[in-house]
Amino acid sequence: MAKKGKTGSLGLWAFIAIVLNAIALLWQFIETAFKFSVTISGHSLSSILSVIASLALSIIVLLVAHDFAERQSTFWRVIYWILAIATILAILFEIGHNFVK
Repeated sequence: MAKKGKTGSLGLWAFIAIVLNAIALLWQFIETAFKFSVTISGHSLSSILSVIASLALSIIVLLVAHDFAERQSTFWRVIYWILAIATILAILFEIGHNFVK
């Protein structure tokens, strides 16, 4: 039986995020190598997969950083929330920029 880490289910979600990222990179390589593109509503499948993978990785990083910040002083918790809000806004504006024309 596998040993359970201290992070609990975060390890599983991090693994899923890495798998999504690998699929996105592999699909982008296949599209580039064979010079074809699959589009969904005017957006390439590789860009959609890349956005999904980036979202998953960002969410995992925010969750792990939150776990770390909660055990630190108030200063580090404030810094975490400032950076977390900035990250979430960057994600939202990037998605809006890519998907809303």
